[in-house]
Amino acid sequence: MKLISHDEVLKGGYVFPSEGLCFNMDNLEAEAFRSEGEWILSNNEQLASEGGSQNYLYMLMSGQVDLLKADHFGENQKLSILTVGDTFGEVAFLKGRISSVTATSVGTCLLWRMDYTRLLKFIVEHGTSGGQLCLNLAGILAGRLVDGNQRVMEIRDELQQSIKQMQSARSEGVFKTKSLEAMQSQLVSMEHGFRSSGKGKSVFSIFSIVCLAMAFLSTAGLIILLSADEDITKETVDQLNKKLVQLEQDQTFQIDLKKKLESENFYLVNQADVLSEEKILSEENSAQLEEELAKSRAEIEILKNKLDQSNDQLIRSQSDPIVVDDNVIPAEFILNVLEWVKENSTVVLPVAVEIINNPIVLSDREQLVQIPIQPGGEVVAIRLHTEFDGFLVVGQRNSQQFLASVKIENTNFIEIVAGKYVAEKKRQGESVQNPFLKPLE
Repeated sequence: MKLISHDEVLKGGYVFPSEGLCFNMDNLEAEAFRSEGEWILSNNEQLASEGGSQNYLYMLMSGQVDLLKADHFGENQKLSILTVGDTFGEVAFLKGRISSVTATSVGTCLLWRMDYTRLLKFIVEHGTSGGQLCLNLAGILAGRLVDGNQRVMEIRDELQQSIKQMQSARSEGVFKTKSLEAMQSQLVSMEHGFRSSGKGKSVFSIFSIVCLAMAFLSTAGLIILLSADEDITKETVDQLNKKLVQLEQDQTFQIDLKKKLESENFYLVNQADVLSEEKILSEENSAQLEEELAKSRAEIEILKNKLDQSNDQLIRSQSDPIVVDDNVIPAEFILNVLEWVKENSTVVLPVAVEIINNPIVLSDREQLVQIPIQPGGEVVAIRLHTEFDGFLVVGQRNSQQFLASVKIENTNFIEIVAGKYVAEKKRQGESVQNPFLKPLE
């Protein structure tokens, strides 16, 4: 079994059917549903085992998948052949994730599948589409019941025809008559069973067809044997008795299976009711979540406004002038210096600066080592902070292992680089006064 990507599926020209699972679903919701699943290639492999754990809902996109069911002898009998667009795994989804059949791929097959956890999550989170998906699953199961009932009726007609043929063969001998009467009794009993099942709610599925087909084939074989041989021997009678025992066993198995299917049908009806209730709850939860989301958006908008106000205050604080020894440094000069440093950072930086007002702490990335720097201490300005204007990234003189972010106004950075800025402007022919230098008296 091999997982393949959605792009590979598109290149192969495969199109997910709009009928079946996605019937009557909105296109966007259907696309969301398909994207939750995954695509696999399977080559002559067992996809599910009867009575084993089953965690996926499958849809066949190309190839063939056979469904098999064990009879009361423990041998697998083929129940159905799935073709493109058919699904399997619905019963396991509703019945504790236990597979009711064995599924095997024939040759190379492309399948889409979704695990039951995601399937249930989709149903709960997508109110309308989730409810439609439940109806589609119920529709698929109902279609199989209708097909199974039709096949049962066909087999009943074939069995009635067999009874008529055996009745015409009574006159061929005493041994034949006794054997045929015994068989006729068995077949009439089975026919009565069909009639009684037709009065109540139909619960036959493709599982019951296997035992009925076995009974029909056994009867047809006996008719051929009795028609071909004129002289009936004791060995032949023994063979007929064995066939009758086989028919009795098949009938018992069919009756037990009918009871089991009736129980399963009752369970499926209850599950449908539960899913309907969950759909109503999910719609109520969705409305509540929408209300909470609207409140959260309003709170986010309030916080955003507060953040904008804080940024405005920060920008205004960065534009405030600096006072050095009663000498006011114009805000415009400070902004021009910072802009010049941004454009010439590789020439200006790094540069040694002094911490002026508040102590800082250098630390490594993991915050395991901390080095305090008191006012008057020296650090190296490595670069302007890339995210926060008005801040420097500083470190030790000979190492960048321990760093800190510090406000520019808490250092003499502007004063240190002002001389370089003024000298560069004069070299370019501009007359700029360094406000940090006292005018000559």
